[in-house]
Amino acid sequence: MNLDLIRSFTVLGHTCHYGEAARALGVSQPSLTKQIRRLEDLLGAPLFTRGRQGTKLTPFGRQFLNDTRPILALSEQVWQRGLRSATGERGRLAVGFTFSAVAAMSSVLDVFARDYPEIELAFDDVASDTQVDRIREGVLDVGFVRMPVPPDLQSRRIGADRLALLYPAAWQDRIQGLDSPAVRDMPFIALRSESSPGLERHVHSVLRHYEVEPRLVHRVGAAMTLISMVANRLGIALIHESAMVGLAWESIIVHPLAEPQGAWEVALAWRPGESNPVVLRFLHAARIILGGADTGDWGLSPLRQRRKAIARPRP
Repeated sequence: MNLDLIRSFTVLGHTCHYGEAARALGVSQPSLTKQIRRLEDLLGAPLFTRGRQGTKLTPFGRQFLNDTRPILALSEQVWQRGLRSATGERGRLAVGFTFSAVAAMSSVLDVFARDYPEIELAFDDVASDTQVDRIREGVLDVGFVRMPVPPDLQSRRIGADRLALLYPAAWQDRIQGLDSPAVRDMPFIALRSESSPGLERHVHSVLRHYEVEPRLVHRVGAAMTLISMVANRLGIALIHESAMVGLAWESIIVHPLAEPQGAWEVALAWRPGESNPVVLRFLHAARIILGGADTGDWGLSPLRQRRKAIARPRP
C-alpha cells in the first residue's frame, strides 16, 4: 500500500478538482493525474468519473474514501510519535538514586515529567557503586550518586549530605552528641552494609574519630525501619540527615554532625558522549534546574529540534 497515492486520492476526493488538489499537494496536475491512474490500476476499478460537469467520485470511490480516513489518521499519529521520539520528547528514562539525592532528583523530575508526559520514568533505589555499574552497562541512563564518581563517567555536583545522630528524645538527658559517655553503652542500629555501603564507610569513619565501638548492632534493611526503631527507644543510629527532611518525629532528637568524616557530596552521573535524545533532554533540564552557578557547558550534545513536517494536507 502506497500512502502517497492514498493521500493524493484523499485530497482529490475532497476537492473533486485536479487543479486545487495539485496545489494543495504541491505537485503538478499531470503528476497528480498519473498518481490517480496508478492507484486505479492497482485497485482494478475507477475512483472518479471525468466529464463536462467536472470530476466526481464513483460509488466505489466514495466507499474507498471512507475506508482510507482511519489509515491516514493512524499514519499521521505514527509520524508525530516518531518525530517526538527522535527529539527525545517521547521514550523511556531509567534513573538511579540514593536517599541523599531524593530532594534534588524530585526538583528535576517534577518539571521534567510535566514538560514531557510521554516519557516513561523508571526508578532504581540502589547504592551508588551499583548505580555506577548499571550506568556503564546501559541498564541505567543517569544516576544520583555519592561522590567521587569514577573518571570514566561524566558527572556534575548537585548537592551535599551529612550524617546525623538519632536518639530517642527520652534519652536526651544522657546524650548530647557522639562524645557523650553514655553513647558507648547504647544499642546501635545500622543499615545493612549491602543496602548502603557508602553510608557505612562514613559511619565507621565517624565512630573511629570518636573512638566509639558500639556494644550491640542491630542491622536493618530500610531507613524508615531504622528511624522507627530509634523512635521506639530500641537504640541510637547514625544516618544521612536527608532521611529526616520533611519528617516530624517528636520522639526523636536529630543531631547533625559537623565533622568532615561525616559529610559527602552528591552528583548526577551519566555516560560520556551520551546521544540518546531522551537522556539529553533530562540532562539539559537538570543543568538548568540544579546547576545553580554551574549552568555552563556540561559537555552535552545539543538537543535535537523537531523537523519541520513535510506539507501533507489533512483529509
